[in-house]
Amino acid sequence: LGDVYKRQIHTFSYRHNLEKQSVFKKLNDFYLSPRGRLYGVLEQKQMRSRALVAVSPIVKADIKNYSGRSSGIHVVTPGVDVDAFSPVAAGNRRQADPGGRSGPIQKGPIRLLFVGSEFRRKGLDALLRELPDNTVLTVVGKGERHDHYQQLVHAMGLDKRVIFEGLCDDVRPFYLAAHLLVLPSLREAFGMAALEAMACGLPVVVSTAAGVASIVDDGHNGFVFSQPSELRAILERLSDPEVRKTIGGNARCTAMRHTWERAADQYEAIYGDVCD
Repeated sequence: LGDVYKRQIHTFSYRHNLEKQSVFKKLNDFYLSPRGRLYGVLEQKQMRSRALVAVSPIVKADIKNYSGRSSGIHVVTPGVDVDAFSPVAAGNRRQADPGGRSGPIQKGPIRLLFVGSEFRRKGLDALLRELPDNTVLTVVGKGERHDHYQQLVHAMGLDKRVIFEGLCDDVRPFYLAAHLLVLPSLREAFGMAALEAMACGLPVVVSTAAGVASIVDDGHNGFVFSQPSELRAILERLSDPEVRKTIGGNARCTAMRHTWERAADQYEAIYGDVCD
């Protein structure tokens, strides 16, 4: 039934991604590629489903732009397990692993967290350029050109302030160790790391290019920025522990309204509509 009536769209369209490429890459990956042309045909077929479910308003806008349709497009954001990702759960996990490198920081520099494995697309370059002096950044994930970013950090004199942790099986200890999470993506269909961090009671700072920005109320449960040059002022504002406490509490409340149970209810309602 789901294959016939409904499609979930959790990423940007193939045509959207293609437009970001150079002329040579467009020729190579689409016009001269049987596989690329097939992707385009299959995507257009998918767009003719009775109902399309986008993971964010940004993806919905992308569907409208590249499919030409304006009806039958719903938005259901991903959910989060608020029991597994919570201040209490993260704390218990950290206590069970006391030998880890990271831990709650009460004094000293502000601990920023970046989670993601496509460093360039997720905006790590911009974040490195805008780091305030009183911050330390932990990078979780293994991005492309990893050596390049390590060399960049060294060239910027940030060796002691930027820690590359690589991939990990459980990111929750890092949420506990951080004061806040930053997701400065250049484009992002949603951004699960931000929702998980909010569930753990962390303030989040996200770009308007991230789909998760749709659930961030600027200045209430996090901050939203459109230009990287805005980052430094936001991060300096979050150096105030009382501001972080208030916004982190609001972030947790927001995450409580975005559970997987809520997402399931929304999908059930959509199925009911398309089956009528």
